[in-house]
Amino acid sequence: MYGRHRPPSLALSLFLLSKAEEEDFSILFPPYTFYSLEIAQEEYNKLIEKAEKFAEDNWVDPSEVWNPKWFPVFYFQGDYICILGNEEVYEVSPVVEVFRDTPEITIKYSSLTSMMRTILECYETGAYYISQYGDMEINEKREESIRIQYNAVE
Repeated sequence: MYGRHRPPSLALSLFLLSKAEEEDFSILFPPYTFYSLEIAQEEYNKLIEKAEKFAEDNWVDPSEVWNPKWFPVFYFQGDYICILGNEEVYEVSPVVEVFRDTPEITIKYSSLTSMMRTILECYETGAYYISQYGDMEINEKREESIRIQYNAVE
């Protein structure tokens, strides 16, 4: 289902939780949209196909366009938050940010657990909040401060 590279087991649990609950998890992490496992798999396959096509047309390695270890979990306007897949099942993966048209990644969270702790505290402290117009808003300075608190990455 995932190709050679499998998402970490904690990520699979998150996908299963979102499917089992009646709640809408799609806007768990503003401004990104959370993918269901099925949609994440479809998007992953499309990204791999696009990378292979581009690589063939431009004589480059497909992994320079989209690394098959990057499994998209969240999406926003062509940018992705991904977990790193592996050939073996494992518990912990850094969570990376992949920007469109850029083959480089940024480690955003040291693990999916630290990402979820960051998101929870952002809600609890008002870094993520609903505006008077009903829109999800972000206090970016507070969010970054919380992210640094829970993650030993830059």
